[in-house]
Amino acid sequence: MASLREVPPDPASDEPVSDPEDPHGVDMWIMPYLRDSSLWPVLVVLVLHVVAFVTPALLFAIREHRPGAIVAVGVLLLLTLRGFRWEIRSRGKFGAISWLIVATWISSLLAAYVANLYDFL
Repeated sequence: MASLREVPPDPASDEPVSDPEDPHGVDMWIMPYLRDSSLWPVLVVLVLHVVAFVTPALLFAIREHRPGAIVAVGVLLLLTLRGFRWEIRSRGKFGAISWLIVATWISSLLAAYVANLYDFL
């Protein structure tokens, strides 16, 4: 019996045939925002949305020791490490996506510090 990987696609099928050269994943969803300077305002807004989520989670986890926030921050840290590992494995270096993640964490920590300092959250 032939393996599913060896079966050629059915020409009558409605499913599009993917080309190995087609962008997918990070190359399709994140890299255009880093490469095209006209999309940088959109990238800034997306990063600010992430900061707006991470900041209260950090405050609730560190200041109030809420279990849900501790779990959320733990998951975010694991996703951060996964992102670093993915970029180092796929691109061979600590690149633009990793620096974007670092900038997001620094912004979140600064926002949490300022929110705690002025009792904003």
